[in-house]
Amino acid sequence: MAKELFEIEGLKQLNKNIDLLEKKVAKKVIKKAVREAGKPTILKAARENAKRLLGGESGKFLAKAITLQPNKKQRKGMFLMMVKPSDKFNDQLTHVSKAGKASYIPYAIEFGHGNAKPIPILRQAYLSMKDKAEKLMIAETLKGIDQAVRELPK
Repeated sequence: MAKELFEIEGLKQLNKNIDLLEKKVAKKVIKKAVREAGKPTILKAARENAKRLLGGESGKFLAKAITLQPNKKQRKGMFLMMVKPSDKFNDQLTHVSKAGKASYIPYAIEFGHGNAKPIPILRQAYLSMKDKAEKLMIAETLKGIDQAVRELPK
């Protein structure tokens, strides 16, 4: 999976406005903005790619399983969201060979396995929608800051 992060540069005013908010409120604003930006862009594109590139029942099932989830390994000062198959589908998405070796099917699809060529469902979704998601995230962050400032006690 791509190890890229959105880094918004040149938005000094946005950063100053975020810094004016309490850390708890700022974190809430950023979390909501990242989630709201990811849903209609990267998540939707990944689901459509699964249906289109895999096709059939496998594509429909994988599209249903793909979700937007917070990354479990957060670093201080960062909020990461991942578009990936939900953990609740792990049993259905894991293949165990006769030799007892377990393979995670979405990774085998994304990166290829044996003689099978990769079908980069998630990478294509990210690369095709990252600019749109970034713009939407900026707009949602500004909207969240504005709303948080309005709710501050006077």
